[in-house]
Amino acid sequence: MTKRAHRDQIGKGEFKTNFGTNSLYGFGADYTGKMTDDESVRYRIVASLNHANGEWKDTENKTIYLAPTLEWDISDRTRLSILTSSMWLDGVITIAGFRAKDTDALVSKLQPNGTVSTESDEDPIYRKGFELQADVNLTENWTGTLAYTYTKAESKDSTGTKTRRPLIPTNTLAAKTAYTFSNGMLNGLTVGAGIRYVEH
Repeated sequence: MTKRAHRDQIGKGEFKTNFGTNSLYGFGADYTGKMTDDESVRYRIVASLNHANGEWKDTENKTIYLAPTLEWDISDRTRLSILTSSMWLDGVITIAGFRAKDTDALVSKLQPNGTVSTESDEDPIYRKGFELQADVNLTENWTGTLAYTYTKAESKDSTGTKTRRPLIPTNTLAAKTAYTFSNGMLNGLTVGAGIRYVEH
């Protein structure tokens, strides 16, 4: 079961519990939130934990379910959805937010004669955004990483006027994988590949 992060569900969620005989108990949560002010990037997390004693003596049944979803409206006609569903997770999912102020940053400026020069910007640049990364062990020898970063960068002059900094990417999506050989002539050798998409 994987659920999409619909815009009309932002800020909504539910939490469920159940208890019973035979050491039965369970917890479940479902929440949808936004990662950007314009709601173009949204997430949804569905998780549950269920436990009960088994039919045989000294046995038990435990199920952990996790289904995080990320949805990004790239344009009016383009939408990227990352849907995952797992009864277990051999890895780590990290979500981090950041806010920074850059002073004397090097920027490219167009001169009146048509040339482009690199100068130190007098106005401070304010950056804020978030990073979402999943590091997963696909097998004992094979690992994968999927990462997305959203950055909103603006400079502000002495009058308070804000200007978007187009040289700083707004959306960055990266994926990489690596495989380590554990036997034969290639024992200990690690090979990998990756791709990176940048949108300004």
